[in-house]
This record gives sequence, structure tokens and C-alpha cells, in this order.
Amino acid sequence: MFGFGVHVRIFPICFCTRTKITALLVIDMQNDYVADDGKVGKLGLDVKKIQAVVPTMNKLIEAARKAGTMVIWIRQTHLLKDSLPNYLASNVAKVKGKQFKEEDFLVQGGSPGAEYYDKMIKRLDGEIEVIKHTYGGFTNTELDTYLKARGIKTIMSIGCLSNVCVQSTAMQGWFLGYYSIIPADAAGSNDTALHDATLKNHKIFFGFTPNTDEIIGIWNKMAK
Repeated sequence: MFGFGVHVRIFPICFCTRTKITALLVIDMQNDYVADDGKVGKLGLDVKKIQAVVPTMNKLIEAARKAGTMVIWIRQTHLLKDSLPNYLASNVAKVKGKQFKEEDFLVQGGSPGAEYYDKMIKRLDGEIEVIKHTYGGFTNTELDTYLKARGIKTIMSIGCLSNVCVQSTAMQGWFLGYYSIIPADAAGSNDTALHDATLKNHKIFFGFTPNTDEIIGIWNKMAK
């Protein structure tokens, strides 16, 4: 059984010398979560904190493309027919005083709120998109199949919310045997305390939390 110390020694070899086995996962950067007029913003939560890290996310995506690192876009959508019972229980139950309707869902399938936030860099035609219906990007999707088919060993999770869907995807990947990175400055949340706790927990138990400039610096050295 491998201990944490072994994990730490092996990881830099994978990350620093073999970018072809790393995939950058862009998670849930959608209007309902990020835009001022999205449903989260209308609930009074601070979407500005998420918007503030968009330029850093875009910078990392551009650097990944230049380095030849795979970029995968993960987008969440919800309809009553495709939502897991436990998701419904924890979210629909929070709507009090009225009958829940499908349009009350965050990122309702087919709605403008489910589309990508317009300040995000555009997804290229050749970049895979994965549609999920719960927090984690591996749950009932083909993400693991796509990664294994391309020899990916390391996942780098960016997007929002850092303490919900980014964390869930990063942890799921770790449980499946992937090395896991959450770039500290390329994931966003409307709750700073939960964001900081997520990064601390991930760094201690699951993977690594370098900043974007550190990652790009490594890629640039590899290109020389």
C-alpha cells in the first residue's frame, strides 16, 4: 500500500516531465453560477468572487493549449428526469413556500443559464465537452473513459464552485487513481472561507494546489 510520502515523490515526475498525460478540466463556468443575472446572482450570492478568477482561468486554458495539454469542458445541466434522487432531495427540498418547477433548477437543461459564461475563453471544436447532472464530473459520465483512452494520469480541476463541483470532481478522480491538482487561483467560490478550506484539505490529503504561474512556468521550461 502506498503512503502519502510515496505519492509526493512520484507526482512531480508525472507533472513536470509528461504534460501529455495531464488533462485540464474546466468545470461549470456557466451563466447561472457566474453571471450577474444568473440564478445564483439573483439569490444574492457574491458571483463577483467567481468572476474575478475568470482571467486566470482563461490564461491557464491558453497555456494548456500551447503546451499540448488536453482541455476538457464539464458542464452541468438539470431536468427532473435526469437528476439523481439525492440531488433532488437536497436541492428541491430547499425551495419553501411554493411548488417546485423545473425552471427553478440551477442550469436548467436548454436554458440560457446552462450556457457558458460569456467572459470565458471559447471552447475549441476539438475539445471534449462532458455533460453531468450532479456535482462530480465522473458520476454517470464518460469522463473516466475519455481520460483513460488518452493515457491521462493527472487531472487539473478549475472552475466553480471550488468547494462543491471542483472539489467533488478532483476527489472522484483521486479515488479512481488520478493525480489531482486544484490550481489555487483558478477555482472560484462565493464563500472565501469554504474556498480556503477546500484548498487546504485537498493539499493535505488528495493532491496539490500550485498557482497558475507555477504551472505555466513548468510548461514553459518543458517547451525549451
